Amino acid sequence: MTATVVANSSQDNRPKRAYAARTPKWQRFQAKLLVPSTKAAGAVSKEESSVFPYQRQYSSVYYQRLMALKPRCWKAMENETYKKIDRVLGLREKVPSLVVGTLVKESTDPKEDPMVSDSECRPSDQLYLEDESGRVSLELKETHQFCTGVVIGVKGVVDASGTFQVEGLFPPATPDPVTLTGGITQSTPASHSPHLLIVSSLLCADADVSSLSREMLVAYLQGQFTLDAAKVCRVLVAGNGPGAQDVLQGVKDLDCFGMQLKSCGIPMDIMPGKNDPTTANWPQRPLHSSLIPNSGNFISRVPNPYAAGHGKQLVVGTDGANIFDLQKFILNDQSERISELDALEKTLEWSHLCPTGPSSVPTVPHTERDPMVLEQKPQVYFCGNASKFAHKVWEDGTVLLCVPKFSETSEAVLLNLETRKVELLRFDSNESS
Repeated sequence: MTATVVANSSQDNRPKRAYAARTPKWQRFQAKLLVPSTKAAGAVSKEESSVFPYQRQYSSVYYQRLMALKPRCWKAMENETYKKIDRVLGLREKVPSLVVGTLVKESTDPKEDPMVSDSECRPSDQLYLEDESGRVSLELKETHQFCTGVVIGVKGVVDASGTFQVEGLFPPATPDPVTLTGGITQSTPASHSPHLLIVSSLLCADADVSSLSREMLVAYLQGQFTLDAAKVCRVLVAGNGPGAQDVLQGVKDLDCFGMQLKSCGIPMDIMPGKNDPTTANWPQRPLHSSLIPNSGNFISRVPNPYAAGHGKQLVVGTDGANIFDLQKFILNDQSERISELDALEKTLEWSHLCPTGPSSVPTVPHTERDPMVLEQKPQVYFCGNASKFAHKVWEDGTVLLCVPKFSETSEAVLLNLETRKVELLRFDSNESS
């Protein structure tokens, strides 16, 4: 459903704003988890690692990812009758087998032209299945529908050449949904359920981005256009709030935007994006408090990726960098680049927010866990900075959302926190009622 907000309406008596409890679930993305235990083999001291975290090896990231998702892959294959092999090195020729490992895709000719423009998929690409014991080459038709970093269960037989002839692939079993008990208070009229407004790519202060649509967004939230705005209980900025052309002025304008929302009683969560002034490596740290000093307690600086309970809904998402990177490494059945929505669905199916990290998305080398693993099933899963709005309901009921760039589309997404229904708002000054 799409609603166009126009600039010639008037305000009336303002109803009480809806409320939904917000419970942080992003702790695993916080910086304190970057410090490893000194008990780990070869680990540096906590004092050293807090200053030099990159003394650690990236192999631990893949190992922890495999250890987290391997039991769920076995669960997905529990009804299969082939022999279960614990390690890749244990595979034997002509024995129908089941095994779990991490996919690695390599090209025998890196200088070869890509199969599709703006893609890293090449005709000579070969898939391997790897674990801590070794690797085996895979023979299957769907080579370009996978990328390096995906943990998966494989069914098949090793032939005389040592190649595993794949007969079936089993992504990790879907995790159990989280049960949240967050409170919800309806606004007046009672038919208005609390809504979360998600917007991305405000690009505050960029010279080539008009501020008019953002001003209309603020006016809408203040109730100047419609009393329905009272249903918005929180705003989530999904990356690229300040513009990159003048970062200093961009964060000042973003701070001003937060103050405007504070004046009408709407709290806001601000995620960083790819070009924002914070750490480049994933998970990205929240924007520093000194960048937005005036917005007060109504502004929550949150990491990227993001996870929080809103009412009874677990909302998980990113600024979209993981999705756009994944699009470069996998193709669909027609050997075309997959859409942003399909890429988002793939990461949910594989239970991992960023399977191409650290191979192509820079990540911090965690030693004790991979924080990108989806350990619980979200009710809402989104990516920001998409080229266009898209959404679907996944097979298990999870709502997938591609939130468009506000700077290009003047569009924001409204999510009903009771029904999970989605509405697209367009702030167009050229429309009239």
